[in-house]
Amino acid sequence: MTKTFFAAAVLLAASVPASAQTPVRVGAFDSLELRGGGEVIVRFGRVQSVTITGGDPNLASIMVDSEGDLVIRPCRTSCRNQRLRVEVVTPRLDAIAIDGGGQVRTEAGFAPRGTVALAINGGGSLDARTMPADTVAAAITGGGRIRTAPVRTLAAAVHGGGAITYTGNPRTTVSINGGGTVTRDR
Repeated sequence: MTKTFFAAAVLLAASVPASAQTPVRVGAFDSLELRGGGEVIVRFGRVQSVTITGGDPNLASIMVDSEGDLVIRPCRTSCRNQRLRVEVVTPRLDAIAIDGGGQVRTEAGFAPRGTVALAINGGGSLDARTMPADTVAAAITGGGRIRTAPVRTLAAAVHGGGAITYTGNPRTTVSINGGGTVTRDR
């Protein structure tokens, strides 16, 4: 019985992805897109890096496309139960997008920028309050939540449900079609 238990434990351990951090080699990027779920933490740093901190790196697809977008997918093709977590370190981002669910959160340390674009299509949560910008363009289509920190101007659009919450007292231009809200964080 002990040999059977040991053999089963070895097989189980071999099938579970390691929880160690896995660095991912990518080219330079100026925007980020999460497609199909997962969790991404964006931290300020002078040198860009991407590290898988959870999930199976063999299933994930992380690459920089021809337009300079860092594209993160939990699965190269289709998979189930992939709980991908990724840490992105960069000195700046011009845009962050979520397509098909997932969560992106920025952490403190980013210098104010001129313009930042934030978008969600098909659900998700994007918290970019620690990445201030003079002008923020934020859009949600098909549900989701964006939290942002515009300094001077916010152009916000919600189509088909969702919520955009902002800090400060910027000039706002708002378009809502099919439900949703754009509100100041209190």
